[in-house]
Amino acid sequence: MARAGAGTATVRTGSRHGSFHTSISVLDGLAAYQASGGKCDIRAAVERGQQSFLDHQLFLSHHTGKPANSAFRRFPFPPQWHFDIVRGLEHFRAWDAARDPRLGRAVAVLEETRSAAGTWSAYRGYPGREWFALDVPGEPSRWATLRCSRILAWWYG
Repeated sequence: MARAGAGTATVRTGSRHGSFHTSISVLDGLAAYQASGGKCDIRAAVERGQQSFLDHQLFLSHHTGKPANSAFRRFPFPPQWHFDIVRGLEHFRAWDAARDPRLGRAVAVLEETRSAAGTWSAYRGYPGREWFALDVPGEPSRWATLRCSRILAWWYG
């Protein structure tokens, strides 16, 4: 159900779940606030957000146990506002969170997508204007390799 809010905005009511995309953006914002020396205690809010991702093993539907969105298994750079497995794992790594076993399936996806040479391929970016290409889709990606390598170093460190 939706109802008219103030002005022309529509406010959703009755929703039981947030968006993966929006939730990771909020967690990123809270982490930036903390890193900038923010004075408010945000730990409880961050822990609630992290718990939601952990309850979904980072990217799985709680109804089916399958990826909630197949795009979560691809990780173009830059991620923009989109959620993907790498972006989610980067949050937990940056927060230096505990290596919760519920993140294991997401880490396995990273390992499955690593090439024999130890690199990760670039994915096609999101629609919109691209001022210059950072990587060639399908070719080894410096950005994906850096991001995934940092995550695995944290996970196994």
